[in-house]
Amino acid sequence: MKIDSTPEYVGLRETLQRLKAAPVPDQSAIDRVIDELEQVQLRIKNEQMGIQGNNPNE
Repeated sequence: MKIDSTPEYVGLRETLQRLKAAPVPDQSAIDRVIDELEQVQLRIKNEQMGIQGNNPNE
């Protein structure tokens, strides 16, 4: 399963797009969602491929 096809990831991406499209974007909320997206990506990469962190050479 691709990372971007999980319901959790898709929901966070939709939330991020909605926050960024607001007339006055809430940067702290955007930053929180980006942090959550990173954690989801890292968790899924670890579960599916055994990769920990963002360095593919580790």
